[in-house]
Amino acid sequence: MSEKCYQLFLSGIRTQKTREKFEYYLQRFLKETKLKNFTALIELDDETRQDIIEKYILMLKTSGLKRTSVRPVLYAIELFFDMNKKILHRTVLSKMVQGIPDHIRGGEKAYTNEDLRKMLEKAPDSRAKALIHFMASLGARPGVIADPILTFGMIESIPLGCLAVHLYENSNQHYWGFLTPEATKVLHEYRDERIRHGEKISKDSPVFRSDYNEIGQAPVKPLSSDNAYQIIDRIVKNARIERVKIGNRYDKALNTAFRKRFNTIMKTIDGVNINLAEKLMGHSVTIPLDNTYLNALKDKIFLEFKKAISELTIDEAERNKIKLE
Repeated sequence: MSEKCYQLFLSGIRTQKTREKFEYYLQRFLKETKLKNFTALIELDDETRQDIIEKYILMLKTSGLKRTSVRPVLYAIELFFDMNKKILHRTVLSKMVQGIPDHIRGGEKAYTNEDLRKMLEKAPDSRAKALIHFMASLGARPGVIADPILTFGMIESIPLGCLAVHLYENSNQHYWGFLTPEATKVLHEYRDERIRHGEKISKDSPVFRSDYNEIGQAPVKPLSSDNAYQIIDRIVKNARIERVKIGNRYDKALNTAFRKRFNTIMKTIDGVNINLAEKLMGHSVTIPLDNTYLNALKDKIFLEFKKAISELTIDEAERNKIKLE
């Protein structure tokens, strides 16, 4: 059984993804201190505890880590001591991290429709095609498929051949996103292929699954956000999408470029309510919403999404067809 102080630390973490990262950061910190266990950390006096953390931050800086990489490490360490009611001079630690140079800013450019068409041409299977359309239509972060696991029970059919997707369900960050008719069709093709191969799809089935080979035989496992990232990474490289490296980053960030495209389209269409468009990005929803309010909000923001369907559509012929209707 793990130490009580460590259990308290874990009890302060909401999501599995964050837990995995924070456990890794804290274990690396303990190893660097050369103390025998986490209880030994708790038993340090205030001055020694502060000194050890400050030296660790300086070591991370010397090793070449940038500010955005050090900050989550500090968050994990602070949470451990907070959950065990130990005092830290947090302002000092924060100032130390702020003084670390950051990455040269990248990720400012969006994928173009031509980029997405090239990616779809290089997509190796129906899952990859569905994933590209899913990211492009929602403008969401990759974590939406795995934190919590996105299941078919979180998706519902709505007018115009679209789908409503309840993202981050059962968390304070939940919100509604939508799939265009084009994206809906591709997702259904992927689902139907799974059914043809023997998978029994239910409301609890993951929308995206791993173990794509022998699909009807292997136990169904959800696709992780890391694996989704790897799929997109391979496709972007194979499609030879033009990306300019700025420092350690690219002007078109692998996943953020989907989000940039969505945001640009929503905010440049005449008549779109910018405040509601922000909710389509998952912004400004910081308190739990009851089902009545959430459903009313879904209908309201879908009216804004409708205005962008043609521009969000990737295929040129499909877009022209929508404009003529």
